[in-house]
Amino acid sequence: MATVSAKGVSKLFGTFKALDDVSIDFDDGGFYGLLGPSGSGKTTLLRLIAGFEFPDSGSISIGGEAVERVPTEKRDVGMMFQSYALFPNMSVFDNVAFGLTVRRLPASEIRKRVGEALQLVRLDGLDQRRPHQLSGGQRQRVALARAIVIRPRVLLLDEPLSALDKALRTGMQVELKRIQREIGITTIFVTHDQEEALTLSDRIGVLREGRLVQEGAPRDIYERPNSAFAATFLGDANLFEGAVEDGAVRLAGGPLVRTDDPLPAAGASVTVAVRPERMTVRLEGDDSGPEHNEIGAQVEAAIFAGNSLTYHLKRGDMPIRVFVQNSGAAPVAAGTPVRLTWQPAHTIVVSR
Repeated sequence: MATVSAKGVSKLFGTFKALDDVSIDFDDGGFYGLLGPSGSGKTTLLRLIAGFEFPDSGSISIGGEAVERVPTEKRDVGMMFQSYALFPNMSVFDNVAFGLTVRRLPASEIRKRVGEALQLVRLDGLDQRRPHQLSGGQRQRVALARAIVIRPRVLLLDEPLSALDKALRTGMQVELKRIQREIGITTIFVTHDQEEALTLSDRIGVLREGRLVQEGAPRDIYERPNSAFAATFLGDANLFEGAVEDGAVRLAGGPLVRTDDPLPAAGASVTVAVRPERMTVRLEGDDSGPEHNEIGAQVEAAIFAGNSLTYHLKRGDMPIRVFVQNSGAAPVAAGTPVRLTWQPAHTIVVSR
């Protein structure tokens, strides 16, 4: 296994800057997610680590060894593609064994390793089937077994679960985490799915327009995003504009909102974010307590989603969303004026 490090990496495709001075470290044995919208540079970074592309500037190292000019086959990495890229005319066994066959390992060693890999991904007994005889989840496991059977130092996964439906994807998230923990391999995966990144990752790197905008543990990024983009891309957030006043934030044409975050000097313009699940919808007359922030709004709709409700509200022209667990009580009717309350600790000061 090995650490992976990218330092000041930039990559141009013509005049388009796919990566712009990105630096990030992936510790040995960790499970890392690269998250961002289309065109953010996450797949380009994965391809640079794999050796399918070379950086225009900066350095990439694996296990402390500079590899930015080393060809793919000499980097000792395993790669699983979004499409799985299985050979349709070959059995499961031969698909998994392909990398070992190319390396000219003895037949007995190939049989041993393929058997171990198929057992790890829970496909033992299916070694003679062809890809078309497998379910989507099983094909995904074959592709994973083929990537890990060569015993690489680093495992790279490009949108590994995107081809699966929601039920399969949820189950495979658990399986993928189990497999990664069992083999202890440094794993870096690309996804645009926020829930998948939060579920699987030990750490997440959020990219936007070729730049790394935030990196850290999933809970840290979710609870304390450093920008409006990170707040709205990783989860949902209500954004409010205001100015610093008396150690708090005076919303435009509205009340004073308190935060536990440090604030700039009085008069400075700031943006704050509040997660929808941190807000409480209160009817007139409910006591919110002195420790809460409070703003007025009007309910536009209450969307039922089984275990939860999503309230769509408006404060003037500003849309606001609030998530509420389904307690069995009747939802507040559209058109009802309400007060939204939350604690100062949940007011996050972010950069625009």
